Amino acid sequence: MVDIILDTNVWISQIAKDEPTGVFELLKSQIEEGKVNLLTNDIIIKEWHRNRLSTSKSIIKKLKSSSKNLLKIKDFDKENEALNELLEEVNLIEQKFVSLTESRLLEIDALLKNSTKMEITNSMKIETVNLAIEKKAPFINKANSVGDALILLSAINYREKSDLLEFTSGFFVTFNHKDFASESNPDEIHSDLKEELDSVNLKYKRHLGDVLEMAPELYKETSAYIDSYVDCYLEESKFERLDLIRSK
Repeated sequence: MVDIILDTNVWISQIAKDEPTGVFELLKSQIEEGKVNLLTNDIIIKEWHRNRLSTSKSIIKKLKSSSKNLLKIKDFDKENEALNELLEEVNLIEQKFVSLTESRLLEIDALLKNSTKMEITNSMKIETVNLAIEKKAPFINKANSVGDALILLSAINYREKSDLLEFTSGFFVTFNHKDFASESNPDEIHSDLKEELDSVNLKYKRHLGDVLEMAPELYKETSAYIDSYVDCYLEESKFERLDLIRSK
């Protein structure tokens, strides 16, 4: 299983809008199949709900742009039956996608509700203040990065406590490369954060699609490692029991 932490901007800009097409269903299916362990915290969930309505309006506005263009044409040709039929067809398609959008937002609500919750501790809050004072990432470009810092620190804390840390990968996905990435390379984590992420096998990524492509293979590797570990443990236990019997 692969741990995935998605910044709020990914939920809003990529998952809710399903960009690229199919990313939402792929994430959902990999969670359901046990290949992905979705991690969230109170900050991610609150930010999602705070932006949920504006996200819905943005998606629906984009969907309705095609019919608006047809309506403009219709104003100049009101008796065109073919155009009227096309407009009715477009309206039906729009209604279908509006319904799909509303359904997807409800499914996102459910995914977040049923995700693995990462705690936010007082020590993390203190560490966040220290990062801000020292102007370290993610406080290099803006002072108001408290939420960003706490999301990442809670992920690091969760991974530190994981019993499976040594053979499972974790991914922190965010579009916010200006605060988290190296100034010279937007795909590379900032040096201020690299050591902490490396210590818990947590990788920074900008694109969810890249992670979801990797997840099935990583899941197979983890399963094989666990099977091997269990086999070795049972074999060692067998010899320990034999030694114990012989000593008696």
